[in-house]
Amino acid sequence: MTKLFLFDLGKVLVDFDFTLAIKRLQKVYPIQTTRVIALFMNSGLSEDWDRGAISPEEFYSIMQKSLKLPMSLAEFVPYWNDIFTENVEMAALLEKLKVHYRLAALSNTNVWHVAHLKATYPWIAHFDPLIASCEVRLLKPEPEIYQYALRVTQTVPQDILYIDDLAANVKAAAKLGIDAIQFKTYEKLILELEERNIQI
Repeated sequence: MTKLFLFDLGKVLVDFDFTLAIKRLQKVYPIQTTRVIALFMNSGLSEDWDRGAISPEEFYSIMQKSLKLPMSLAEFVPYWNDIFTENVEMAALLEKLKVHYRLAALSNTNVWHVAHLKATYPWIAHFDPLIASCEVRLLKPEPEIYQYALRVTQTVPQDILYIDDLAANVKAAAKLGIDAIQFKTYEKLILELEERNIQI
């Protein structure tokens, strides 16, 4: 029986688009989109940043030197953070679910985004706990991060319903006996919840 909902954040409760940050940076400095993507996504930098393996200062130093950014760390952070759009339907669903179930979150993310999300979206406070990869030094779909979630929530796999947009993350959780749903749309999720007799 489901007692705890474990939510991914990105592409489930909030959408995100890194090209928004790049386009805003391009208004003040001529950087190439392909260069940013190659540096951040294809070099291992993104994984190190989300794992908490490098500090904010180290991360920005790499970005600044590689892209020759003419700004301070403090000036750069708002560009980096302004990439999110709330999934309003999902946020409303949280309000209903919290009446009957415990809520927790499990996200691959970095320290700046954690702080930004907490400051921007009040519903983040519903999660007890919010498990951020950068804080626990583990990444989905590594089994250890799901085992960590089980420990800190003091919950057995059979009592958790996990929702994530990535198939690999859903599969990893299911291997541990956690009921897991791959999020595609709000409407499809509601159908999945109804099949499980979830109170909404």
